[in-house]
Amino acid sequence: MNAEELLKGTLAPDETLQWSATPKPYSILNGENKKSTTRFWIIAVALLLLLNIAYIAFCIADDAVEFMAGALVVTVGVPLFLFINPLRDEMHIAKQLLAITNKRVIIFHKSNKELSLPIEEVDEVRVESSADAECSHVRIGSASVAAPAGKLRSIAILGKRDNDDKCVGLVFYHLDAREGKIAYDMLRARAETAAQNGA
Repeated sequence: MNAEELLKGTLAPDETLQWSATPKPYSILNGENKKSTTRFWIIAVALLLLLNIAYIAFCIADDAVEFMAGALVVTVGVPLFLFINPLRDEMHIAKQLLAITNKRVIIFHKSNKELSLPIEEVDEVRVESSADAECSHVRIGSASVAAPAGKLRSIAILGKRDNDDKCVGLVFYHLDAREGKIAYDMLRARAETAAQNGA
């Protein structure tokens, strides 16, 4: 299924697709993800140990030896969720379609979830190289441009939001570098035109 068919239900009648691409696969242990992935895993293992030690101590102190399903959810489930979080991010990003129309910048997830930013609100854009050769990230909107590098993956999935939960920035994560340059040039030209028109 091509990009126009995927976006058919989300585009307005006067909206036309001008560019689209999909993120390239990436490793959760590459140069830019290794630190955050390792941090998640260390926290998960530490929580697993601490919660289980606390639960065993509680059982000994209270002479309780019966199995409690609720305790298992907390003592194992929470650490397990943290442990698999980087893998969930990777799978989520792999199912994205990135698009620019005449009206919006869109991150469309193949489960029909969508993040979008009106073109006129794209006040700043930046492209940067990924740790993987031949790939790049495109930061869209000043809120995303200013965000620390460790937040890129999160912004690519959830968008950068303001206090009113309005999307004010997006990240096209781990694009082919040539596609990233095309998206950057297109959005930068629009941002410059909008700035001139507003001046």
